Amino acid sequence: MPASQLQDDFHYPPHALRLGARELLLTGGLFVLFGFLAPGLWTGRELFEPAADYRVPYELSNDYWLYERHLREASKDETAVLLIGDSVIWGEYVTREGTLSHFLNEEAAGNQHFVNAGLNGLFPLALEGLVEDFTHPVRRRKVILHANLLWMTSAESDLSSTKEQVFNHQPLIPQFSPPIPCYRAPFEKRISNLANRNVSLFAFSKHLQNAYFDQLSIPDWTMERAHAWQAPARHLLAGHLPEEPHEDPDRGETSSRHKSWSDGTRSPQSFPWVSPDESLQLAAFKRLTTLLLHRDNELLIIVGPLNEHMIAEGSLSAYRKLRSELVNWLQERGILHYLPRVLPSEHYGDASHPLTHGYRQLAHEIYPLPTFQKWLE
Repeated sequence: MPASQLQDDFHYPPHALRLGARELLLTGGLFVLFGFLAPGLWTGRELFEPAADYRVPYELSNDYWLYERHLREASKDETAVLLIGDSVIWGEYVTREGTLSHFLNEEAAGNQHFVNAGLNGLFPLALEGLVEDFTHPVRRRKVILHANLLWMTSAESDLSSTKEQVFNHQPLIPQFSPPIPCYRAPFEKRISNLANRNVSLFAFSKHLQNAYFDQLSIPDWTMERAHAWQAPARHLLAGHLPEEPHEDPDRGETSSRHKSWSDGTRSPQSFPWVSPDESLQLAAFKRLTTLLLHRDNELLIIVGPLNEHMIAEGSLSAYRKLRSELVNWLQERGILHYLPRVLPSEHYGDASHPLTHGYRQLAHEIYPLPTFQKWLE
């Protein structure tokens, strides 16, 4: 057989699969169809019945798809009031029965349903991204938004430092604009983060990784020694959505972490507060507030209370200037807000997180306020 004929006969390797335009369109259509159907089908199969004090479990803090599902379920209740914020709302040192939302529910005695829509490890720049892309059910709702000025205590906390940093919830921060000086992710990683936030199938895939595959991709999960002989599909179908432990060794009044900052081991600190005009976190919080208002939500801002007992005397004036700047901004726009009184020193676990008794006192102070009651009507 002539060599030229052999070359013609074997122009393509015999194992190669070549798709024409029609096949490519069909494949793309099937992928899109799967992307639309898979999350909904899985929602019908995955048992998710959040209790009254439900919060996204600590181990699923990066599961933004589950967070949105939590809000979608909560929004079915017309009396629901959503508390949005970082770990102060979520409850860093307390069980879910020791949070602000829990004690507000106690005060309400069934007249309202206060929902813990906090997420551990957040900060304003990440919270802005979370609300923008994963809180679509939050429209025309009553929303309590917590302002935690702890994120302006230094350039590092504010993420305005030029030194590269590793921090929580990187996929939620602005990937390109405004620029974050300490965020040095490569271009392809930033694009991937945006895709995971804006394509429901990708967010759903991340949910499966977080909830069922130890936050690993399926190929990486199968490479773990403990899973070497397990079929991923069988493991997924047999799995259950993780929940908070009934007895959390890291949280609650029996936990070694649930103790006052003023137990004799720590003293007041000096903080190099960021200027209000230069703070990336403060600017993000203002954009977030505007976004929630544009969605026709009835908004109430709770500013603090930060643990002023832990702030050294020389740092208090800078903190109060920063707080005044935010309060003036809210007043100029007619946004309802409230500054709770500073709690007793022993009711704080650190610079911003109350302990169980602190949350109880906050709820007892806030709920009976005439302005709060009028807002709830």
